[in-house]
Amino acid sequence: MSKTKKSLTTRQMEVLQLVANHLTNTEIALQLGLSHKTVELHISAAMKRLGARNRHHAVQLARKLGLL
Repeated sequence: MSKTKKSLTTRQMEVLQLVANHLTNTEIALQLGLSHKTVELHISAAMKRLGARNRHHAVQLARKLGLL
């Protein structure tokens, strides 16, 4: 397992998968039973760990790393 896979939580990967499916933060929050702010925090943390510029870049990097 790569260091990146270890550093992304299951929830962060789940949220990124929903971002990849073109869901908004509000839609993700409703689907997962989370607050909008919690979704933002998961996306931000995943972006930081992946070194992504934005949410779409995070999805691209996650796919390249085999996380999605």
